[in-house]
Amino acid sequence: MRPITEPLPFNCPFARVYLMQSSPLLNHRRKRIRSLAPVQVNLKGRTRWKVELRDNGRQRHFFETEQAALEFITKEQAKTRRLGERATAIPGSLHEDAIRAAEVLIPFAGVSLTDAALFYAKTEAQRKKSKTASAVAAELIANRKANHASTVHLKDLEGRLKKFCQTFGEHLVSDITTAALEKWTASLRKKYSPQSISNFDRTARLFFSYATPRGYCEENPTTAIDKPKIPKIEEVGVFSPAEIEAILKGAEKEVLPWLAVGAFAGLRSAEIDRLDWNDVKFDRALVEVPASKSKTAKRRLVPITPALAAWLAPYSEKKGAIRPADFHNRRRRAYRSAGFGKPGTETEVEKAQGIKLRPAPDNVLRHSFASYRLADTNDAAKTAIELGHTTTHLLWGTYRELVTPEAAEAYWKVRPA
Repeated sequence: MRPITEPLPFNCPFARVYLMQSSPLLNHRRKRIRSLAPVQVNLKGRTRWKVELRDNGRQRHFFETEQAALEFITKEQAKTRRLGERATAIPGSLHEDAIRAAEVLIPFAGVSLTDAALFYAKTEAQRKKSKTASAVAAELIANRKANHASTVHLKDLEGRLKKFCQTFGEHLVSDITTAALEKWTASLRKKYSPQSISNFDRTARLFFSYATPRGYCEENPTTAIDKPKIPKIEEVGVFSPAEIEAILKGAEKEVLPWLAVGAFAGLRSAEIDRLDWNDVKFDRALVEVPASKSKTAKRRLVPITPALAAWLAPYSEKKGAIRPADFHNRRRRAYRSAGFGKPGTETEVEKAQGIKLRPAPDNVLRHSFASYRLADTNDAAKTAIELGHTTTHLLWGTYRELVTPEAAEAYWKVRPA
C-alpha cells in the first residue's frame, strides 16, 4: 500500500478526521487461516472435537464427531479463499477509506464499519424525507386553519413560529437537535418574561408533535427538554379606589374606555385590544367577548356594572376599535396621574410635589376587578365566569380576602365627576 503523506479527509455521521502517516492502523493486515486440524478433547467425560480459529481473536468451536469438525474446516478454508480473492479486487482507495473509517470508530467500541454505513444511510434517508422548518411551519398553520382553530390561536401561533423560524427556518427539521433548541430558549430569556418563554416552549412542542408523526424527523427533540417553570407570583397587586379614580379622571378621553373596561369588567388586555364598540351591548348591559377574541376561544358575556356604565355613557355612539392609537403612551400618562411610572423619571413639578413614581403591578386592572368583584359579591362561581375561568380554584387561591368589603364598596362607587 502506498504511504499516506498528507491529511486525508473523511466524512461520516460520527466525525471528520485527518489521518497522518503515523496512524497505527496503516500497517494492519488481516491474519489468514493457513492450516487447521481438529483436536480430540474430553469435556466432562464426553469426547469432543475442537477446532480453534485465530482470526480476529481466538475462537473455539466444538463438534460431536471428527467428520463434522473436518466439514467445518473445509467451509472456513473456502471462505478464506473467497475472501482473499475478493481482497485482491478491492481498490486501494477503498482499502485506505476503510482504514480511515476504522480510525474514526475507535472511540465507539463495538461499532463496525457496517454499523456506521447503515447509520449514515438511515440518516440520509431521513433527511431526504424532511423539510425545512419554514415549510413545516406553514404546513402546520394551514392544518390548524383547516381544523377551524380560533383566530386568537392562529395569530399567536403565527407570531411565535415566525420567531422560531428566524433561527431555524432554513434548517431541515430532522437536523434540529435538543441542544440547539435549548440554546434557542436560553437566548429568549434575555428579552422575554418567564410566561413568554413558556409560551414559546409550548409552540416548539406543538411544532415537533406535528412534524414527528409525519416523518419530517425521526424523534421529537423537545421530549428531552424540561418545561420552563413560571415563578409563582407571591402577591397580586391592585389599585386602591383612590388610585383607580385618579387614573380614570386623569386619562385622555381616547384611552379612558379601554381602562374602564379593564377595571370594571376584568377583561384581559389582549381581549380588550381586540374589542370594538359593536361588542359593547349598551341596550343589554353586556360586554360580549366573541370566541374569536377570547383567550380561551370561548364566547362569554360580562355584565356592564353600574360603575362601568357611568364611565362608558359618553361613548354609546362610538364605532370602531376600543383600543386607541398611541395606546401605550396614553395609558402611561394615565397611570402617572396616580403616581405610577418608572422611578427616577419624575419631572421637576412632580419632584416639587414630593411625588416618587413606582412601577404599576402586572395585570393590575384585571387583578383589581377580580379582587373587588369577589369581595363585593362573595360569589366565586359568578366571578370566575366573568373572568373566563373554568374553575374557582385560582380565584380562591389568589384573590380571596385580598381587599376588604369596605374597599370593594368604595371601588364600585367610583364615578366620573
